[in-house]
Amino acid sequence: MEPKSKLVKCPRCGKMILDTGGETLTCKYCGALIRREEIEGQRDEDLERKIQIVKLKWEIDMLEKKAKVTQVVALVFIILGIIMLFSPAFKILQIIATVIFFGFGLFMYFVLPQKIDKLREEKKSLRTDLISGR
Repeated sequence: MEPKSKLVKCPRCGKMILDTGGETLTCKYCGALIRREEIEGQRDEDLERKIQIVKLKWEIDMLEKKAKVTQVVALVFIILGIIMLFSPAFKILQIIATVIFFGFGLFMYFVLPQKIDKLREEKKSLRTDLISGR
């Protein structure tokens, strides 16, 4: 259900005025006449901004989960590397696999979460800017 009145921004002076639903609206600050098409255009922009805010919130939540999952998988790789390190038959293939497991595990545990956190912080600041209307 559409609200009966809404604040809209005057295209001339930039002040917020109350839209009561008429065909035209007069700005009480500068006297500009605003047509219904301009008001509806502002509503479309406002809806797009709200949709973008919700999408960013979803992406931020997914990045937080991704960082946690990445660290859990990294710990699995590190544990597999430790298990292979202490296995009784230590051949060249096991040495290579151990190095790969350790290297990949350490990379996933220390490097990837930092990149994910940086991306998450960028999206948080973008979302904050959209919410505050900057």
